[in-house]
Amino acid sequence: MLSILTVTGFVYLLSSSINNMILLINYALWPGFLIIAKKRAPENGRRLYQIYFDAMWFSMCYHTLLIAWTRYAAVCRPFHFRKQKKSTIYISCLMCYVIAFVQSMIVYFQPWYVTFYYETSVYGMITEDIKLYLEGGKAQFFFIFHLLIFIGTFFFYGCALFLLVKYKRQNRKITIQSTADLPDAERRKKWSVVSNASNILQAESKLIMPCTCNAVVFVIGQVVLTVGISEGRWTLWLILVLFTLNASVDSVTLLIFSKTVRNTALAVLREIFCSNKGTVVTELENAR
Repeated sequence: MLSILTVTGFVYLLSSSINNMILLINYALWPGFLIIAKKRAPENGRRLYQIYFDAMWFSMCYHTLLIAWTRYAAVCRPFHFRKQKKSTIYISCLMCYVIAFVQSMIVYFQPWYVTFYYETSVYGMITEDIKLYLEGGKAQFFFIFHLLIFIGTFFFYGCALFLLVKYKRQNRKITIQSTADLPDAERRKKWSVVSNASNILQAESKLIMPCTCNAVVFVIGQVVLTVGISEGRWTLWLILVLFTLNASVDSVTLLIFSKTVRNTALAVLREIFCSNKGTVVTELENAR
């Protein structure tokens, strides 16, 4: 397991996945239990629950931005990105949770703070004071905060995609020019190097695609939340579904698009369940 965690990009994705699992409990398992049991959320401790829910949600937002930065850094400065200190990686992931908790506490002490809770009759979350939420400032705060996350996230993804296309064209152009007068054997060797570089760029693009899909689902969820919080039970139910999708689509799309993530997941499962653990990390290293 320790060898697996030495893969820089996987540590960031692992931290984000842990956060997503917590969100699945918050927005899928817990409300599903209440709906099946036909019970309301307990009144005692609702504000503490709200602080916890807000902290995990803010943490997901910061993880979204952090993952976008890692994709940009992996393309822009791949050597420096892979050579990051373990302490830097762990502190970066931990700060997503710490800053999120501090932010949730700051929001808690604002005069416009309102609490959400699960109500089985509307199949979703409702607020104790919808007017205060919409007009007091909390809705505006979440809108501005999410807007800043959107801008930062798509800025990093846009820059990463631009650099991927640029590097691919540059490598191909330089190779064509430098191999024009070379013998066939040396030319094939040069093109082999270009092919390896292209494979690396393709692997990075496959990591960017699922992360972008998750960001798009995140945007859709925030639009529905902003315009539909007071529109009825099925809109509230849709918001809950989108929150659940937002927490699950990232992991699913990463498994679909990224061979590295699939091999890493298999390596982790072998590490946990198989008795022969001597060859667990081999496939992971080959995937890189």
